[in-house]
Amino acid sequence: MVSFVPFNFLTEMATAYFTGKTFYVMLLGTTYTAAKSQSHDFRNDLTAYEISSSGTGYTTGGVEVTPTLGAVSGGVLPITWASVTMATQNNYTPYWYAVYALNGGASSADEIVALVQIATPQATNGESLRLNFTSALNLSTAVGT
Repeated sequence: MVSFVPFNFLTEMATAYFTGKTFYVMLLGTTYTAAKSQSHDFRNDLTAYEISSSGTGYTTGGVEVTPTLGAVSGGVLPITWASVTMATQNNYTPYWYAVYALNGGASSADEIVALVQIATPQATNGESLRLNFTSALNLSTAVGT
């Protein structure tokens, strides 16, 4: 049995979700371990792991980030994010970042869009941290990819 999602539906679905929403990226520390389940699907599931704002210059909740939808190619719809800079006063080391949709109100309403492990965590040492999103979040029409 072959299962697939038509390209136009994937594009329309993603466009409907990403249009008119505000997205943020937040940083997670060394104590975070990814869960391959529904247990980390809203921002309130991650706040205990967020980098502390106490004396670091990091802003709780992170900073706004802008998505751009690409064109479907080979059954994949790429979503890229504008690079962001986070100011710091002191030292912290992020190990993960999470992109979420800010829906207003409680953090339990803010859906996690992506969780990404930082390949080589580095301490900020009081310098601004720049996140360059070098890989797209790819939505695929194929089952199991």
